[in-house]
Amino acid sequence: MKRKAQGLSLNTIIIAAIVLIVLVVLWAIFTGRMGKFTQDIKTQDLKTQESANKLAAMSKGNCLDIATNGCAGLKKDDLCRIDNAGACGLCSADAGTCTAPTP
Repeated sequence: MKRKAQGLSLNTIIIAAIVLIVLVVLWAIFTGRMGKFTQDIKTQDLKTQESANKLAAMSKGNCLDIATNGCAGLKKDDLCRIDNAGACGLCSADAGTCTAPTP
């Protein structure tokens, strides 16, 4: 005697998953959390672009467009100019010294 399995079909499971995703998105929209999410993504995008700009300048080894040597007025990990030749560095934790980055 053969028995047929009783259970949910694959189509039912897929439709239930899609409905659940739609409900979560609607909940995020109506509770105002979507705005914070997009704001966080924009902030992360800016940080990524700043990092890319730093890496590009450092890879060229040309930081002559940075006005002064040292880290006066800069924050930790800001791009700085080490010497008059235009070598690039990063401001240290105390933001007082410009040091060459470590590989």
